[in-house]
Amino acid sequence: MIEKGLTVGGKSLIEHLEAANHAHAIDWVGQRIQSVPQAIIEKDILEIHSHILKGIHDSNAGHYRSVAVRISGSRVVLPNP
Repeated sequence: MIEKGLTVGGKSLIEHLEAANHAHAIDWVGQRIQSVPQAIIEKDILEIHSHILKGIHDSNAGHYRSVAVRISGSRVVLPNP
């Protein structure tokens, strides 16, 4: 569906953006690999993160988090930022 630019009925705009952004990030990685094959560095990871969060959490896109997070209803303790 992403390739055709279609959204799935009943899904929110955020869910659509998440799927579309992941597709764009995968395309970016593919283009990067084809143009200049080299090791993935920290800058690349942050660029992928930026593509994924574009239009969803623009202020956090491409940056390390600065606040602690948790999973609601879970006992899992996540690492500090």
